[in-house]
Amino acid sequence: MIATTIDTIIPTIPTITTRLEPPRIPASARGQLVVTVDTPAGCHTHSHAPNQPFLIPTTLELDEVAGVVFGPPVFPTPDTERFDWTPVELDVYRGRVHIVAAVAVAPNTSVSNVTIVG
Repeated sequence: MIATTIDTIIPTIPTITTRLEPPRIPASARGQLVVTVDTPAGCHTHSHAPNQPFLIPTTLELDEVAGVVFGPPVFPTPDTERFDWTPVELDVYRGRVHIVAAVAVAPNTSVSNVTIVG
């Protein structure tokens, strides 16, 4: 008989949360969308501009919303690390990182609630 016991299951999927600053943005006003990525300890995600062509970048793509303009996302500076499985250094994110996109609501936009999808 073969048996395996796992005492602790280590999460490997990042948790993603969002918030608007300020929480409500009226017509003709600006704010920002903050996307927070919490990568579990011992894990990493690749940077938005990985330094190797075979790596998948971290991206933020937002669907269009009538009367709302999103600026390009601003990513944090990645950490450069070397891993046992590769001879080159890689640009990665660890722990909590914030990706920020400017938000502008057009004049005369009459929406009370907007769902941002991306």
